[in-house]
Amino acid sequence: MRQTLKAFTLVAGAFAGGLIGGSSIVRSAWASATDSYDGLNTLARAMTTIESSYVEELQTLELVHAAVQGMVDDLDPHSVWLPPKEYQRLQERADGRYLGIGIELGAFGEASPVIDRVLPRGPAALAGIQPGDLLVAIDGGEVSTLTSAEVLENLNGPQGASVQLTLLRGGVPVNLTVVRDEVLEISVEGELLEPGWGYLRLKHFSRRVATETDLALSRMARDQPLNGVIIDLRDNPGGLITEAVELVDLFLSEGLIVQTRGRDASQIESFEATAEASDRSTLPIVVLVNGGSASASELVAGALQDTGRATIIGASTYGKGSMQHVYEFEDGSALKLTVARYYLPGGESIEPGVGVTPDVEVTLQSAPDQLRALKEAVAELSISTSDRQRLEAMVDALPLRDSASTTSPPWTGTLAERLEADSQLQAAWEHLRSER
Repeated sequence: MRQTLKAFTLVAGAFAGGLIGGSSIVRSAWASATDSYDGLNTLARAMTTIESSYVEELQTLELVHAAVQGMVDDLDPHSVWLPPKEYQRLQERADGRYLGIGIELGAFGEASPVIDRVLPRGPAALAGIQPGDLLVAIDGGEVSTLTSAEVLENLNGPQGASVQLTLLRGGVPVNLTVVRDEVLEISVEGELLEPGWGYLRLKHFSRRVATETDLALSRMARDQPLNGVIIDLRDNPGGLITEAVELVDLFLSEGLIVQTRGRDASQIESFEATAEASDRSTLPIVVLVNGGSASASELVAGALQDTGRATIIGASTYGKGSMQHVYEFEDGSALKLTVARYYLPGGESIEPGVGVTPDVEVTLQSAPDQLRALKEAVAELSISTSDRQRLEAMVDALPLRDSASTTSPPWTGTLAERLEADSQLQAAWEHLRSER
């Protein structure tokens, strides 16, 4: 309506001028008002032609959504059209609550995915599912035939509805019934490596992440002040920029955290640190990142790096230095549109495909390398031939992550077990203690 009114005002004004200055002004104003929308006639004709003549019957709303999807696909990788169901999932993700069973799966390859994590007190935990279980089938359908999106779709569902899962645990099939319920996803995990030395894993930047981080730090310092903390942002895909800014502000008392810049000068916004009595502006920090650290994670790592507040260890981040705004529509769908780019305190943006470069680069051993090392260790054991063959068979049966996930850290097991197997975490721990 606003655009129509604007066009009408332009035309009406030009018509009045035309009474004095001639009809050419009217024609010029009319062309100016309508040129931008000439394509709508083509779009409308294409839609009505498809709707009336396509071999299968289609709903108008389907065609509208498909047209919008086509427009958005040509913009950038991070602008996304969200149909109603997908938008609902995005909102649930931001709130940290969703309907499901409360598990996190490892990489999807040809083999069954490993259950990396079972959320405490969630439906899966109550049903007896354990980290390390292999997910073989959902309601009788083999997982190996499904895409990752289809697996998640089948696991989630209405509250109170049950789902039958077939798992492999130590090579033995296990059948369990899980009743779906609301799951509260814990975005921040904090524990002590040793008294006085903290470890925080931030899984994504949903609402209250900064508050949860503040509380976790306070809990870890209850018996003894913290000498330093590791903030693990590996495999953290990002989330809310407001939470990322508040998180950085926990460790700064002044200065620029980040600046966002849109398409013109009126769309520049600066986020500054605020001085609080609870600021941890002198607490030594090491931040862990990898190629799965994106968006808000990169903002946090880059801001703490540029201000000299943290040492960044690991591998280069994903490279997503843009901010998206979500525009909601009446039918429940939404448009997540790139509206600005991040600029760090040093003045640089986060370049696509480049990301934040760590101060100390440490690579993780890939799955094939780990398998080779295991085989070499088995070959050196002083055991019988039959025992050796049995061990070799067990090693060969281990599920390997696909090549895209070989840099993902081991998330299962206790923190002490992960520290022993995780070269990046070891490097962070050694560096943190050396800074004391």
